[in-house]
Amino acid sequence: MSGSAAQVYPNVAQGNTYFITQTDPTPDGYVLTNAVCANAYPNTNPLVSDFDPATRTVTVTTSALGETINCSFRNQKLGTVII
Repeated sequence: MSGSAAQVYPNVAQGNTYFITQTDPTPDGYVLTNAVCANAYPNTNPLVSDFDPATRTVTVTTSALGETINCSFRNQKLGTVII
């Protein structure tokens, strides 16, 4: 699946937990293979995150006020067999 999406959570406090879930990509012929989150700003703060492939959900806990966190979901195109 190509494209991107963003969700902004303004005025977050340190220690808040967020759950980011990708819509099921299989109806479009893809499978979710990985999800990764990282601090974009300030990048010196540690990031606590966990990925659950069964629910396609990343759990992120902020470590500082004003963080910018980027999460990427990687999808792989499913193959087809023609008989």
